[in-house]
Amino acid sequence: MLSILASAGHTVKDSPILAAAGCPPAEPEGGHDLSGGEWQRLALARAFYRSGAALIILDEPTYGVDPAAEGDVWERVRGWIAGRTALIVSHRPKGLDTAGARKLRCRRFTGIMATATALPSPSLGLRKRFTVHDYHAMGRAGIFAPEDRVELLDGQVIVMSPIGNRHAACVGRLTNQFGRAGGLAGRALVWVQNPLAQSELSEPQPDLMLVVPRDDHYDFGHPRAADVLLLVEVADSSFDYDVNVKVPLYARAGVREVWIVDLERDRIEAHAEPSDHGYGAVRRYGPGDVLAPSALPDVALEVARIIPARPRG
Repeated sequence: MLSILASAGHTVKDSPILAAAGCPPAEPEGGHDLSGGEWQRLALARAFYRSGAALIILDEPTYGVDPAAEGDVWERVRGWIAGRTALIVSHRPKGLDTAGARKLRCRRFTGIMATATALPSPSLGLRKRFTVHDYHAMGRAGIFAPEDRVELLDGQVIVMSPIGNRHAACVGRLTNQFGRAGGLAGRALVWVQNPLAQSELSEPQPDLMLVVPRDDHYDFGHPRAADVLLLVEVADSSFDYDVNVKVPLYARAGVREVWIVDLERDRIEAHAEPSDHGYGAVRRYGPGDVLAPSALPDVALEVARIIPARPRG
């Protein structure tokens, strides 16, 4: 189903969008037309009441709403759009951050793209799955702002979490440790926060990869799964998402080994032996342990040198 929330400031007589929201086509005999704000509240109520919509379009949902009520509207929207595809058009972006959203700048309007917590269910029929070609065309068209951190996973454009201090420090530690490790010369390149050409529908940007050296130095294409000796994701608050969504996609693509650095538990979870059903071997390493990529068993790293210190207090 498609749920449409009407554009505010129009009466039902001149607004086909209001009609799509379920409002009557004309004022009843002997009655009176509602104001734009009243129609807006009715449309909001109908939209919140309904459930199961795969695609949600909100056009100026807080137009004419007083500031005290605007925050409440966005809090309700936040829960309502969770796990769904949503397009929100608004010229009042001040309160959007309270809805857990990131601004999406386009040429004709300002809207938001909801932060995804999981890939939508494939059982929902109404869905546009973007290809890598589509994804890059969107970038060239300026749909993504330069500072936006997005990646394409299984046809869905996913907004990535901001990089925190410990996340950045961990990536720096990994880069430094692999750079100083002996035995990588001529065997592997350290590839930091660059795309992986995973499939026609996926182009993730892992935090670090060890990739096989190529004569063209990847000048003409991103590494593919077969080129990856080790892939590392750093998770400061995204561990469940990485393990339950990204890791199975990496396994199906054939990435031979994935490390998830879990900064909440100060440990590393290593996944190996990929198949269409996931990874067959999962091992966890904590402070005091040493681990090495299965493709480079002589390149051993100490977990204690990878996990950043915690802030005091």
